[in-house]
Amino acid sequence: AAKCPHDGGQCPVTHHCAGMKRLWKHIAECKDKKCLVPLCVSSRYILSHYHRCKDVRCRVCGPVREAIHRSNEKLKHIQVMKQQNIQT
Repeated sequence: AAKCPHDGGQCPVTHHCAGMKRLWKHIAECKDKKCLVPLCVSSRYILSHYHRCKDVRCRVCGPVREAIHRSNEKLKHIQVMKQQNIQT
C-alpha cells in the first residue's frame, strides 16, 4: 500500500489498499504507545521488529524479506529486458 500509485480506493490489487495507506500515514506520525487507532500499535511493533531483526531465519521477517527480494529481482529483469529492446 505504501508504494501503490492508485488513489481513492481504486487499487486493482486489493480493496484494503486505501485503508492501509491511511494507516501508513498515521503510523509515520504516531508515537503514542497506547494509541487507539486500530492496528497502529501492533503495526508499529512489527515494523520496529522488522527494522531491527538480523535473523535470516526469522519466521516473521524472513517471508517479507524473500518477497521483497523476489520483487526486486523481477524489476531488475524487466529493466534489463527493456534496455535490450531499446538497444535493438
